[in-house]
Amino acid sequence: VRQHAGQLRGTVIVDPTNPVDFSIVERLDRDWIGPFGSGAQLIAAEAPDGAAFVKAFNTNFAGPLLAGEVGGQPLDVFVAGDEDTAKRKVMQLIHDGGMRALDAGRLARARELEATALLHMEIQGTLDARYASAIKVLT
Repeated sequence: VRQHAGQLRGTVIVDPTNPVDFSIVERLDRDWIGPFGSGAQLIAAEAPDGAAFVKAFNTNFAGPLLAGEVGGQPLDVFVAGDEDTAKRKVMQLIHDGGMRALDAGRLARARELEATALLHMEIQGTLDARYASAIKVLT
């Protein structure tokens, strides 16, 4: 983000990342994240003025995301951000891709989304899911 800041003004930056040490599948510690509650907030702090920042797609694995569904059910994609217009744009993109966008609230909720993603990664072995599972909210 810092490297391309000049090109990002006026855009919506979508963060699909998770602050995870994949060698041990553990959340990166506070020393790495610093005073922020999430990796998303750390990255958002580097966004240039005039760029909106949204956390989305981080709880979905690549295969299911490409397919847009698991087991015949459209993916749920959580979206968090502080700018409503930017969130609506990302949620429309998700909808247009045949998935269900769920508003997860302000960017501060990225911490919980990143924790959810870590738990989802952790249970792959238990489920023998091979990163082909999804988190679904049922109502």
